Amino acid sequence: MFLPTILVFLFVLLIFFVVLSVLVLVHEFGHFLAAKFFKVKVEEFALGLPFTKPLFSKKGKDKMIWAVYPVLFGGFVRLLGEEGDEERSNPASFVHKTPWARAAILLAGVTMNLVLGVVLLYMMLSLSSFKTFVPDFAKYNFHNALQAKRVIVTDVAKGSPSDLAGIKDGDILVSVDGQDINGSEGMMNVTKQKSGKSINIKLYHQIPINPRNVFAIPRANPPKGEGPMGIKIADVLEISYPAFSQKLISGFTLTYDMGVYTMKVLGTLISTSVATRTVDPIAKNLSGPVGIFNVIGSFLKIGGFEAFFNIVQLMALMTISLAIFNVLPFPALDGGRLLFVVIEGITGKKVKANWERHIHQIGMALLLALMLFVTFNDIVRIFIK
Repeated sequence: MFLPTILVFLFVLLIFFVVLSVLVLVHEFGHFLAAKFFKVKVEEFALGLPFTKPLFSKKGKDKMIWAVYPVLFGGFVRLLGEEGDEERSNPASFVHKTPWARAAILLAGVTMNLVLGVVLLYMMLSLSSFKTFVPDFAKYNFHNALQAKRVIVTDVAKGSPSDLAGIKDGDILVSVDGQDINGSEGMMNVTKQKSGKSINIKLYHQIPINPRNVFAIPRANPPKGEGPMGIKIADVLEISYPAFSQKLISGFTLTYDMGVYTMKVLGTLISTSVATRTVDPIAKNLSGPVGIFNVIGSFLKIGGFEAFFNIVQLMALMTISLAIFNVLPFPALDGGRLLFVVIEGITGKKVKANWERHIHQIGMALLLALMLFVTFNDIVRIFIK
């Protein structure tokens, strides 16, 4: 019993590192390609963060180092002259290039993450008849798509009509007796109207693949707090691309929409935290490595095609989120470095290298503190509560 548990853990860990490594390497490969295009010398291409000596290190013919570090939650491309002015006179130096060339190199990682997002979303949509479900966290109109409200089951009371019908947590209810469900209010209205009568419910489990139909009889006099069906529900959005013209550009438009929607949801969480003077709204909705590991493990427990689909979808959302996060004008991030380049491009004056270096070091310290905070909350949420 113990050995299989260890093997399952190791398999989940392997998939976790594969997913994370793909996202990081795609990002860094963008910087690498752009640096090569602008003839900037790449000194090191690495997976992992350089807090210790590398696990693996090899120098190529061009003297560039390929390395893997133990802390695998990241990666980097080290460019000649990236950290200061001492190499300004060297044509192969990052600091020697024009501000706009440096800006292009900095933005290349984010661009590659978005390209990966487009590819993964096309893959996901093609597997699901160009339909997807998105949590309804904020008002937003998705472009180039049909949009409708559905409901997702978040809890099922034991012995309730839903439980007897085989409805489970994570099921998404889309229609009753052939009539589309219009969100939580629509679901509550139709079950009240049809209490005592058998109803045919069309549903999916988490993803828009392999729909099934179940029959249930809503109760006219349910126990207190349960409702006619004995389920707790929340709204989700059904986004679909039925026409060929919609399908053709769906990967691009959904990537854009998910990026904007993510920022809108994050803005809502931040404003709620400010209004309530607590970090709970953000802490409960952000996940770090531990949270992601747990999610991947839950997907793999499902198994089969659904597990594969969920992981592809997760990777798509993660790579888009990584692009958004990295482009923020915060020190140590690509967006923070880009801000200094833009200031130089506008003013014609470069910020002193020592000042910029110290600012980025402070930013990195804050980011690591944020990672520890999010990881702590993940552990509390998963293992303690």
